[in-house]
Amino acid sequence: MKTSATRSATLAALFCMAFVSIDWTLTAKTAQPDRTIPPPQTQQESQSGLKVAPTAVVPTIASLSPSSGPLGTLVTIKGANFTSENHIQFSDEQSQKSFNVLAGASIASESGTSLRFHVNTCPPNRPLCPGFYVLPGLYKVKVINGNGASNEGTFALTAP
Repeated sequence: MKTSATRSATLAALFCMAFVSIDWTLTAKTAQPDRTIPPPQTQQESQSGLKVAPTAVVPTIASLSPSSGPLGTLVTIKGANFTSENHIQFSDEQSQKSFNVLAGASIASESGTSLRFHVNTCPPNRPLCPGFYVLPGLYKVKVINGNGASNEGTFALTAP
């Protein structure tokens, strides 16, 4: 027959073993260099332990300011997930024509949340090139970068 002192010692021993076991399990999991939790947006680890590349986050347009003007207007797009190489595309649904701002040259975003550009069909090294005539009207505006294409904003291109 066990006394209460023996029962206490047995319970204490079981408690210590469980504590050590839990501590060892946590230490072993965090001590493995190939199973560490990566910093955000670099790598993700699946439950099976395989490393998976993060999914790219497409750009998002929140607003265009101003939302109308003639060719040459300085426009700021506010949003998210812009990169150092963004392309701005204007599309007219009625005429089914589109053009890339600055003749397709990339526009960098230092903050990742805003882009500034002049509505122009010419490349940045030739801002006064002959370009081509763009009809006034309502255009859908899209930001395209290495992560994909954004939702659409609207810009009313007016006559000069």
